[in-house]
Amino acid sequence: MIEKFGDNIVGIILFICSLIILTGILLFMIKLLKSIIIGFIDDTLKKILHIQSHGWKEYLLGYVFIIVGIIGAILVQSSSVFYSILTLLVGLQVLSLKRNYELTIDANIGTTITALFASLTQTGLFFRQSI
Repeated sequence: MIEKFGDNIVGIILFICSLIILTGILLFMIKLLKSIIIGFIDDTLKKILHIQSHGWKEYLLGYVFIIVGIIGAILVQSSSVFYSILTLLVGLQVLSLKRNYELTIDANIGTTITALFASLTQTGLFFRQSI
């Protein structure tokens, strides 16, 4: 039956199916996390992530979130995992889009630092090439 369709058609059908499954899984994870996080943890996370300041304190707070994003990506050693966590927190409305932007940009820096750490493990002639 599949032989009737060309490779392009089958590829498009499978791509659409995979997008539907991915969206369903993300929605399920948001619903599951929302049931887990409700209560004390939700209030605590919102207090930490929705800190509001004015003037120079707001700029300083932005730099604090920059450092948190870098450290978070270094700790998990993968920006993809970090992005997934941030996406779920935005879906749960625990994290605002502004804070998400700050943390996302810095996850890229953290991933670069992780790659630099990995390159430092090389010795001899390969050290120069790895950096």
